[in-house]
Amino acid sequence: MNSNQPRILLKSCPRCGDGDIYRDNDMYGDFWNCIQCGWMRDLPRDDQVQKWRRMAESDGVGLTMSPASECSDALTTGSV
Repeated sequence: MNSNQPRILLKSCPRCGDGDIYRDNDMYGDFWNCIQCGWMRDLPRDDQVQKWRRMAESDGVGLTMSPASECSDALTTGSV
């Protein structure tokens, strides 16, 4: 996890609206989780995204998915 990424966002839960979400990781990868309602969003691993981009480029299709290191920005700007 990148040290300059936020680990907790206050009142930012897309489900309940007032929930505080925190970024954590386990053996399966990084995720966001709401303390109040339990909402959870898995974040794609950077190596998965790189593989998907290579596959999409070989098929001539663009890939819009961002790696986990960029997903924090989407949550802070509200574009989840």
